[in-house]
Amino acid sequence: GGELCPTHASEADLALLRSLSDVQDDFLDGFDWAALAAGGGKGGTLLAFHKCRGKAFVVKELSPSDHEALLRLAPAYVVHATRHRDTLLAPFFAHFHRPSTGVHYVAMGSVLPAPVAAVAAASAPSVYDLKGTADDKTLLYEGEKRRDVHKRFFNVGMRVCDLASRKCC
Repeated sequence: GGELCPTHASEADLALLRSLSDVQDDFLDGFDWAALAAGGGKGGTLLAFHKCRGKAFVVKELSPSDHEALLRLAPAYVVHATRHRDTLLAPFFAHFHRPSTGVHYVAMGSVLPAPVAAVAAASAPSVYDLKGTADDKTLLYEGEKRRDVHKRFFNVGMRVCDLASRKCC
């Protein structure tokens, strides 16, 4: 997008995934930084759709903890993704830093073309932020925004069953 952005140590690993997925190294040339907007997820980070050579991508801002996790996990992620080409994990193609803002980003393949994703987000009665956690990832339900619900180990009330009714919270 007209700005030179250094890549991270994970870049050598992710370059292999680009090669296997027929994604050119310059796939982010022409990226529109102004397209970054709130993605609607509970994390509050920005994202944007980008198209290049008929393929759709998502560029997503990373929180500091997500950035550190990607640095740590990229080698194992690439091993998994190359051994299991039919994985349901999103394909990550770049991990980079924007010097003008100090923000870290990941660029990944989009499972939906940008126009479909925009229409779905604008008209869907229910929207979910799918992650590998036990948290309630319902963002919008029957047209109404939902509050954050964290079902992690330290939230005992979300884990304890009512013994009389045999219902779990």
